[in-house]
Amino acid sequence: MADELKKISDALRTPELNKLMYKGRFAVRMETHRILTDGRASRYPYPNNLSSRRTNRYLTTVISDNMMELKSSPQQGSDNVVRQLDLLQQTLYSELQSDERLWPLSLPPEPVYKHDLDFLKHHSTRYWISGHNSYLINKYGIKRQLIAGVRVNYSLNETLLRRIYELSANQHSKSMADFRNHLYFKMAQFFYLHRWLFTYLYGASPVSPTVKHDIPDDIKHPIRSLRCSQYGYTNRPDEQVTYDSLESHIEQLEKLIDDGTYADYDEFFGPVRLHGDAELMGENDNLPTMIKQGVKYLQFRIFDLDPFALSGISADTLDFLEVLMLYGLLMPLPDNLPERLAEAKKRNNEVALEDPLKEPDWLQDAADQLMTQLEKFITDYQAPLKYKMALKFVRRRLDDPSLTIGGQVASQLKEDSILSFGLKIANDRYSDFLRLGHPLAEQDERFSSTAHRLVMAAIKLGIEFDVGDQIVLKVGNHKETFAPDVKLDMPEGARQYVIALFPEVEKELSSNE
Repeated sequence: MADELKKISDALRTPELNKLMYKGRFAVRMETHRILTDGRASRYPYPNNLSSRRTNRYLTTVISDNMMELKSSPQQGSDNVVRQLDLLQQTLYSELQSDERLWPLSLPPEPVYKHDLDFLKHHSTRYWISGHNSYLINKYGIKRQLIAGVRVNYSLNETLLRRIYELSANQHSKSMADFRNHLYFKMAQFFYLHRWLFTYLYGASPVSPTVKHDIPDDIKHPIRSLRCSQYGYTNRPDEQVTYDSLESHIEQLEKLIDDGTYADYDEFFGPVRLHGDAELMGENDNLPTMIKQGVKYLQFRIFDLDPFALSGISADTLDFLEVLMLYGLLMPLPDNLPERLAEAKKRNNEVALEDPLKEPDWLQDAADQLMTQLEKFITDYQAPLKYKMALKFVRRRLDDPSLTIGGQVASQLKEDSILSFGLKIANDRYSDFLRLGHPLAEQDERFSSTAHRLVMAAIKLGIEFDVGDQIVLKVGNHKETFAPDVKLDMPEGARQYVIALFPEVEKELSSNE
């Protein structure tokens, strides 16, 4: 193993492969609650101008019609995926009622807990998954299912992955699929070992003292992250899956699914999850198919919503995640891995349940050791400047817990003003998005207002789009291309223009499930 890592490390210093290290792909799924301006859950129906949640690749709902999910497509680099999330939010804001807002925090506002839990339990018009939703609510409770967050998908550059495979394939005689499985799982294990640092830096779901959650009565102080704790977004204590090895991880999951403990693979709420190619797998998103074809990306499921980032997560957060994954790619795992993983789990829970303005005695030394290694790594491997800046942000937050996201949010709990804090952010964003002409032009002045309207219409209709040197709209094999500065006469509006271009989507618009 040491010889193999040395060979890969040396290869990644070459100009050809070094530049590919920083061309990984992200996709982000952000959950957020539709609320009213008084903090109550919105009871307006799902926006009528948005296409079916069964087919729209960008906008849908999760446990209830009130809880929105915005899904970016895979993008190279953090900046591109954050920009796309901003565009999806603006599209959604344009369809909200005048007294609707998007709540910027992972935990719903207090009025929802006091008045709307029973409504939210039973209010999902996605009839094709209503049975599964009811199952999750009955098993885990509505409060846990309403904890919003951000799921981050990450994959290495495909060319880089294949070159690494070529460097190691002869030694181990693995198939490409087997190589993918073991490499991505090793990265997942490395993340698991350091999850506590992400909870410290980005945890932001402190429990208000006026809302009763499923946490012990002896915890009197605010906590850093309910979502990341043993009482948050996780499976039952006796239904946990370990990360000791790929083989045991898969074996445990298969047993839990086969004996009915988990309804399916989606019920596994682990902090990092393996995923295959959705297009190759079709609707059969099952474990054996994924392992046979090979893992395509990792999904990190531990991020609370960042209320200070417009898209719910910041580019520097994603950059720090990418640095850790690249570093973990080249580092050997500890010999006593099961014990270290068990210790990491305890450390994470300790950090999650701690006062957000404090930190454990062991954290500074452990974090400093890792940060020193990461800082050396980005210098040795000539990382672009943005990764150096991401590490600087982390250093500042390690020096002062009040600068962490959880620390900043927790300061609002002193006078129990989370509701007013969240509503101010929600109202400001609503106003900002309505005033924001078209963000494509703000990102790149080449893009015309016509280009912006075409993309907005595509998002609402669930049509695949790509913004680069050209605007590309695509349904199946049908593709339409526009110049960035396109100017079109659309007397009936962009929506009707796009429907006329893609008549195949019209049949999906007759009903809005």
